[in-house]
Amino acid sequence: MVDGPGSYAEWEAVPWEAGELSAVAKDGGGALLLGYTASAPVAKASRHTNGKPAALQLSVDAPSPHTGTGAALLLDGQDAALLRASIVDGAGRVAHLASSNVTFRVVSGPGRIQGTHNGDVHSHLPNDSPTYPAYHGLVRAVVRVTSAAGRPAAERALLAKIDVRGPLAAAARAAADTTATPIVVEASSPGFAPARVTIPTSTDLAADGVMAVAAAGAGKSVRI
Repeated sequence: MVDGPGSYAEWEAVPWEAGELSAVAKDGGGALLLGYTASAPVAKASRHTNGKPAALQLSVDAPSPHTGTGAALLLDGQDAALLRASIVDGAGRVAHLASSNVTFRVVSGPGRIQGTHNGDVHSHLPNDSPTYPAYHGLVRAVVRVTSAAGRPAAERALLAKIDVRGPLAAAARAAADTTATPIVVEASSPGFAPARVTIPTSTDLAADGVMAVAAAGAGKSVRI
């Protein structure tokens, strides 16, 4: 154990066995350095060992009220959702050594796979592919809306002229139907049953635009 600024404690040769590993910090002041036993616990952290990869799960990180990112994607031709695919063991815990390829596809609704990644800074794989390997059991996908139904008719007409060959023009031309259809996305990986999630969409700029979402979530706690 090292005392002073930037101090830390290190335990070597800890025997490993499957199950739960807990670390407990106790308030003993300088007692530990003098060989005395600390007393009152002040913090505790626990980790569980993983079982074998057993299933693929898919969840929505944004939009989500839990992350302060609203309740729906705005159909403005630009808004995007962040999805998380997790390879889990039989107890539902992320299998941190899993590296299986995960493929995302839009099953229905006004969306497309914009990109994927796994958080590995050493990865040089193309991030615009619908397939990406898991890193520590996790893969991220970005789903972008392909409808501009939430924009005023005048804006949609301008977009069709400005972004002549781009996705915004296509979204503007396809915006005759102003209903907010959900986007259904599926993730699949060899050896696991596919998983699906539904992403809500909206045409209500006043309620689901970026400024409205930011104002509604300002000062509130979020859950990751």
